[in-house]
Amino acid sequence: MTQKLRLLAYFLAAGLMTPAFAAPAKAPQQGAAHRQLSLAAAERADDARVELDAELFYELLLGEMYAYRGDAATSVELLLDAARRSGDEKVYQRSAQLALLSRSATRATQVAQAWKSAFPQSRAASRYMLQVMLSTNQGEETGPLLKQEIALAKPDEKLDWIRAIPSIYRRLSDQELAARIVREALTPELENPATGPESWAAIGRMELAADQKSQALASARRSLQLNPDNESAAKLAADLVNAGVPGAEALVVDFLDKSKSGEAHLAYARSLMNAERFTEAKAQLDNATRLSPESADAWMLKAALEAQLKQYTEADVSLLKLDTLIDKFPSAVLQREVRIQSLMLREQMAEAQQKWAEADRWADEIAKAGNIALATLRKASIQMQQGNYDAAAALLEQLPEGNAGEARAKLAAQVQLQKTAKNYAKALELQGRLVALQPQDPDALYEQAMLAERMNNMELAETQLRRLIELRPDFHHAYNALGYSLADRGLKLDEAKSLIEKALSMSPGDPFITDSLGWVEFKLGNLERAAELLEQAYTKQPDAEIGAHLAEVWWKQGKTRPAEELLRTVLKTAPNNDMVKKTFERLGIKP
Repeated sequence: MTQKLRLLAYFLAAGLMTPAFAAPAKAPQQGAAHRQLSLAAAERADDARVELDAELFYELLLGEMYAYRGDAATSVELLLDAARRSGDEKVYQRSAQLALLSRSATRATQVAQAWKSAFPQSRAASRYMLQVMLSTNQGEETGPLLKQEIALAKPDEKLDWIRAIPSIYRRLSDQELAARIVREALTPELENPATGPESWAAIGRMELAADQKSQALASARRSLQLNPDNESAAKLAADLVNAGVPGAEALVVDFLDKSKSGEAHLAYARSLMNAERFTEAKAQLDNATRLSPESADAWMLKAALEAQLKQYTEADVSLLKLDTLIDKFPSAVLQREVRIQSLMLREQMAEAQQKWAEADRWADEIAKAGNIALATLRKASIQMQQGNYDAAAALLEQLPEGNAGEARAKLAAQVQLQKTAKNYAKALELQGRLVALQPQDPDALYEQAMLAERMNNMELAETQLRRLIELRPDFHHAYNALGYSLADRGLKLDEAKSLIEKALSMSPGDPFITDSLGWVEFKLGNLERAAELLEQAYTKQPDAEIGAHLAEVWWKQGKTRPAEELLRTVLKTAPNNDMVKKTFERLGIKP
């Protein structure tokens, strides 16, 4: 093939090509494109500082022409041949770029091996080889390359390289293997005062990804022992708090007491928000914005939390500060996206306060900022919140569905509309179509199961939740939902309790899962234990449905007066909650 193409180059040079083949795809740009391709080939020839013969020059030119036409396979073949003959590393590098663009694992591996073989000491070749191996899931073979990269890194770049390792190895599907490779590669650095703390933090990050939480905590602790100011270790500890690892929070708090790192406060705030410890998270975000006043992430998260806490005036102030930072982003695309996020939060706050005209104005601003689909979605939401379901449906029909992502987003919005309108049968039907588009998506499956449960289609709900558990054994919401659904119907109570306990072990202290456990204990007749658990859950999260469960347990215990008082309290906070209303009916109390 190569020889044939080489001959083709001579025909091209001699002007003997047929017009149909020679004409590039974009005829008006033909002259400019040819000049650019010739220049590209010539520059590579100059860079190589080799005396190219005509054949090699035209091989480079032809390789670039095939790349221009989108034929990466032929282009790579030509350039790789030229690289071998010229011995020019830059030509290998160009072949590698095109091989990656071709999305062919075989082709990318072939270029990587050829480049590495020709330049065994080349760090660029090693990094490309590493990238290809990780992309093609050849994890075991990456160990020697990673060790070589760390050993050859200059002192001023070694720390950055070590910090980047967890991100690089995230693409490997077997994270236990990735953790072992990284641990072995970084072993020589662990006792080095300059690189040891970052190395332990990188290993801990890999261990967390491999679900080796106790090892990750030990690595974070070791890193902070070597350097109490190590921010990477503090962020790792914050993520371990989020993962429910006992002992991690003490590390974070100790670090933050002495540190002025806004990033560490921000990481801890995220963990606290995930644990629904909003007041503490707010305090950490106050610290993060004080210590890092130029951090757009910190201001955006602070505004979002303040909006969630209905502190709208404070959220407005945070968004105004965020607006002053937008122009500092280096990319126009990034500036636009942050601006749209800021506008969307303002629109949502107006919706939450039922300021419909203001919400509509913010939606118009989103459209002006360049995201018409999002603006349409927000306008549909405004109509939906006002009960104008037909108007909302008409707006949603305008959403594009030109690709799979758009089609999924449109269906998801339509499902939400039908749920809000309490057309659960229609919502379930639409959700089924959404699941058909993404059968492995855990959120889609979970939503379908919840809608089926609401429609009392327990067979479908149970099937999808068990399927979800099989697909994602770490998806604790599925265990809780299945356990609660069974318990609420008085079915398979022992299994229901076991499922909920499993969910609670994955998310310790979660008030909603604690509520489920209290409810299954109630169904099992363990009233004292049920009351204890539900009191814990309600104290932590004064949710209407948790309150209704607690009231019913108290009622069965003979505490009728406090039960009725609690039920009336939760009704005030959720007057349209069907479950609370049914509790009144069951207990024979008039609302």
